Amino acid sequence: MVLSATEWMMEMIFTCALGPAPLLVLSIFQTVHEGRIYQLKLFCDKDYPEKPPSVRFHSRINMTCVNHETGLVESKKFGLLANWRREYTMEDILTQLKKEMAASHNRKLVQPPEGTYF
Repeated sequence: MVLSATEWMMEMIFTCALGPAPLLVLSIFQTVHEGRIYQLKLFCDKDYPEKPPSVRFHSRINMTCVNHETGLVESKKFGLLANWRREYTMEDILTQLKKEMAASHNRKLVQPPEGTYF
């Protein structure tokens, strides 16, 4: 079944309300991430959207904002979460993660073998 963008967002909001939402972030061209697909989860607690969701990679990834032992995106190192505003969406988080992957300080970092997980 293929969902429209609106249906997908509705499904994600519903899933988020119930528990962790599994997501995929596709690779970024001309970086060490090219050709890779990463799995991550956003978890929204009862305070969402007033407070940001927690973001955790399931796939191992080497990025400056990701804890190398747990896969948790560290709020203090990821501006969107550190400066969270109620208006921000899960799409904003994913878009910013892709930008962070392409940033000069992350784009060439050696990555763990594909298919490894936290």
